[in-house]
Amino acid sequence: MIILFIHFVFKYRDLRHDNIVAFRGMSILECNVTFENAISHEKYLLKAGSPFLVMEYIPKNLYRFVEDHKTPESQGLPKSQVWTISRGMANGLMYLHSLNPPISHRDLKPDNILVSSFLFCVAQPKREHLVDIDVHFN
Repeated sequence: MIILFIHFVFKYRDLRHDNIVAFRGMSILECNVTFENAISHEKYLLKAGSPFLVMEYIPKNLYRFVEDHKTPESQGLPKSQVWTISRGMANGLMYLHSLNPPISHRDLKPDNILVSSFLFCVAQPKREHLVDIDVHFN
């Protein structure tokens, strides 16, 4: 298992694309860590000696983003925003698929698409990132 993790790290650390969550590093836990998932309230125990990745922090996924933008008048996003998000996802996937060997995401869902906002005066451009990439070399 640790060999697969290290193989993943060596592949993931070299990925560079605006629509892929950035790799920041890896380390090994020095002590046991218990935490609770904020949404499902499931509890997890990570044991000392477990390897972990450090990645770019993007707090909002696509599911939460859409839920936060629902109103009584509108139950979804405007078409223009849907196209922008879709284009970002497609660009990230095209990048992964163009690598040699290609990488397949294999778990594309709203929870694994992160949306970040950058404030520039009035405009709020969004950037979509693919996360939770289950590396599968074709």
